[in-house]
Order: sequence, then structure tokens, then C-alpha cells
Amino acid sequence: QTPEAQDQRPEASAWYSNSKGFLVGTAVGVTLSGLFNPMDRALYLSVVEHRPFLSPLNFASPWEGFREAVVVRTVTGGLFFPLFETFLGIVTSCHQWICRDAGSGSRPLACATLAGQLTGVTIGVVMNPIN
Repeated sequence: QTPEAQDQRPEASAWYSNSKGFLVGTAVGVTLSGLFNPMDRALYLSVVEHRPFLSPLNFASPWEGFREAVVVRTVTGGLFFPLFETFLGIVTSCHQWICRDAGSGSRPLACATLAGQLTGVTIGVVMNPIN
């Protein structure tokens, strides 16, 4: 078979979709870590030190803990899309009576909601020891 014909196999398409989702999720995780680390740190310090959130002392070293935040957010973001697609396929196949296509090829909100909840729970369980 030619490489083009091999790419048409369902396994190749699923692998491409999951790897693309992982890469997008990883990029989102790194970006969010950079954007939100100063606020995350300030919120943490305001709770631990019992002082107002906007106190200048909370923003004295905004990038402390950045490395840990990058790891957690990157892994979380990278796992989300592949897990969501996996759970969406499982939920759709298990609950045909709830998740019937509306004729347009889109899945109803109930399936996406349940798949999203299962994804969130799974990521929470996996990431809890790291957090």
C-alpha cells in the first residue's frame, strides 16, 4: 500500500487525531502556565499567609513554582483531548438511546457532557498524587 492509502485506515486517523489533540493540549498547558502562574502564586500566598490577594507581597516572586505548574498543566492539557474523544466514543456506543445523532452528524449534548465529566474525573484521579 502507498503511504496515502495507509493514512486512510481508521487506526491511522485515530492516532493522528489523538496525537494532534495531545499536542494542542500540551501547547495550551504551557501557555496557561505562563499566563496564570503569577495569579496562582498570589492566590496561594494570600490563603497561606492570611493577607489580601492584591497585596504587593503576594507578587514579589511571581515565577516561583512555575516549573511544577508547567508540568501539571501540560500533562493535564495533553491528556484532555485524547481522553475526551475516547470517552465520547464509549459513551456514544454504550448509550445509543440517549446519544442518537440528530441527522447532522453531531452528538447530542448529553453525550458530550458525560464524556467531559468522565474526562475530568479521570484527570483528577491521575493528577492528584502530583498536585
